[in-house]
Amino acid sequence: LTAALRSRFAARLGGRGPSLVVLVRGFSLRPYAGGNNSGRSGFGGGSQNDYLDGEALLVARDGAILGRHPQLTATPSSFGGAWYDPQSERSRVTAIADIYADWLVRNLPVD
Repeated sequence: LTAALRSRFAARLGGRGPSLVVLVRGFSLRPYAGGNNSGRSGFGGGSQNDYLDGEALLVARDGAILGRHPQLTATPSSFGGAWYDPQSERSRVTAIADIYADWLVRNLPVD
């Protein structure tokens, strides 16, 4: 998540402005073993999601909190690729961190 935030906020880092602090409140990777089709039609809606719940704080130099921006990101567990790939969990973590950072940069005020 740190790497994703640095990448997305690179143009806004440094200077005399407030600091960005992101607190991770919750993180979960669901067990994923491929698609889950249930029901006669094959459209069972059995997808599983991974979650990253956090809060971004804009903190002034004196420590005062200038803004709080809670955010919950959910991504399909399949974003990490094939469940049997040894790198699947790492890919899932990277995917949800990237998406969290993408949404955060869109939602935070520019000035």
